[in-house]
Amino acid sequence: MNERQVPKGYVLLANEKDNLSFDSVSSLAQRLHFHTINEENLPIDSLPKLIFENNQWRVFTDDRKATVGVDFFLPSFYSRLSRQGSEKENVVRAVKGRNKAELPLSVLDATAGFGHDGFLLANAGCQLTMVEKNPLLAFLLAQAIHRVANSDDIIAEVASRIIFHEGDSVDVMKNWQGRRPDVVYLDPMYRVTEQEPRRGLKKTAAVKKNMAFLQQFAAHNSVAEDQLLFKSAIEMAGSKVVIKRAPGAEHLALQTPASSIEGKSARFDIYPL
Repeated sequence: MNERQVPKGYVLLANEKDNLSFDSVSSLAQRLHFHTINEENLPIDSLPKLIFENNQWRVFTDDRKATVGVDFFLPSFYSRLSRQGSEKENVVRAVKGRNKAELPLSVLDATAGFGHDGFLLANAGCQLTMVEKNPLLAFLLAQAIHRVANSDDIIAEVASRIIFHEGDSVDVMKNWQGRRPDVVYLDPMYRVTEQEPRRGLKKTAAVKKNMAFLQQFAAHNSVAEDQLLFKSAIEMAGSKVVIKRAPGAEHLALQTPASSIEGKSARFDIYPL
C-alpha cells in the first residue's frame, strides 16, 4: 500500500529464524492494508500489530502480553474435542437436536469469528461452511484451519469437514449455489450493552482478550443489518436457524424463537422452519 496512506495496522518484519520471505510478509500486509515495519520502529498506538511467533501469526495491541490468535491446539479448547464431550456442548445440542439422519448435517456458520463453535460442530460430525467478513479475523481463522489440516494430529479429520470463505455472509447466502445448508448458525457481534459481564459472569483471560479484540476491531451490525442477516438466514436454511446470544440479550431482530438452550455464558435461540 502507499506509505502515505493511514494504515489499518502493522505487520512486523520477521526475524531470519522465522524463515519467512520479505515478499510473503509484504503480500500479507498489502492484503490487509497494513504497513510492514521493524519492531524497533513500532509505534505505540491502538492499531493491531501482526507478529509471527511460535509458527503462527498473532495480533497484539499495546504489548505482547495481550496477544490474540486462533489456535485449535490450545489445551483449553483441545480438551473439548472428545467426541462424547462435544455432543454435550450446547451449540451442538442446539444445532443437531435429535437429528438421526444418515447423511452428516450441513451447517453454514455465517459469522465464524474465532471459529470455536464451528470447529466444535465439525468435530461433532457436521459438514461446515464458515464465513467471516473481518479480513484480519478471517486471516487468523484461515491459518488456524490450515495448520490443523496439515498436521498429523487426529483432529486433522475435523478440518477436512470445513470449507472457509472470507466475505459478507449476506452476500454469500444471496449467491449460494447448490444444496442449501440444513442449518444456518449465527453468532453476531454483541453490542457492549448486551454483554454478559454486567450479569456477573466470570470469564477466562483468553475469552476476555478475544472479546476485547472483537469490540475494538470488529464491526457491530446496525439494527437494519441484523434484520437483513436474520431474513437471509431464514430464507437460506433448510430446517432451522440457530442464533447465539448473550444471556439476557434481546432476540436478534426482535424475533422470538420457538425454543432456547440456556447456558452460563450464552443462550442459543432456535428457529425451526
